[in-house]
Amino acid sequence: MRIVLNVVLMLFPWCIRRVMLNLIFGYKIDKTARIGFSLILPYKLIMEKFSRIGNGNICKPIDELIMKEDSGIGSLNFITGFSSLKYPSLFGGSRLLGASLVMGKSSAITSRHYIDVNGGVVVGDYSTIAGIRSTLLTHSIDPKVSMQKCNSIVIGKNNFIATNVIFLPGSITGDCCIVSAGSVVTKRSEGLSWCIASGNPAIKVKDIIEEDYLYFKRTKQFVD
Repeated sequence: MRIVLNVVLMLFPWCIRRVMLNLIFGYKIDKTARIGFSLILPYKLIMEKFSRIGNGNICKPIDELIMKEDSGIGSLNFITGFSSLKYPSLFGGSRLLGASLVMGKSSAITSRHYIDVNGGVVVGDYSTIAGIRSTLLTHSIDPKVSMQKCNSIVIGKNNFIATNVIFLPGSITGDCCIVSAGSVVTKRSEGLSWCIASGNPAIKVKDIIEEDYLYFKRTKQFVD
């Protein structure tokens, strides 16, 4: 029924669609926020001022999608997860963040990325998942115990995630980190801050000096 209602509401102008989404589903979508022609189905949706979701995205019925001011999701992204409200026993009931995606102020997810949020994903303020085809995985099979386990992924503030990067369950980056194309971020990568990281697993290859990178001084999501 959620899918049918969302598809029907796409036929209406956005100003009407936004009001109806808020009334029917209890969402909190600011009047300056906008959703394109995308199927967005979380049980809880908060979109603050000037947040945007583009066209062709699919967000399954996860627990929550929270988008802070000026954050954006581009086009053709797939956001998936099983709601911990409907499936509390999945993954041993250990999902501390629930099936959630939280995007910080002026953060961005560009185009054609796969984001598994079963363990919770946090994208920090002014961070960008750039390029295409990056994969964020918060769950996998643990062969030792032959069961599915999950863990959260946390991307710090002012990160630049280049194209085709893989994040594995439990991976964390600190602030002001550039992860180069094709890298694999794992638990072993924890603590990457003020550096360029690369490899499998991603490790620091170069320190970053703040004054050399205007990206870390910007005050808006969009980069000209």
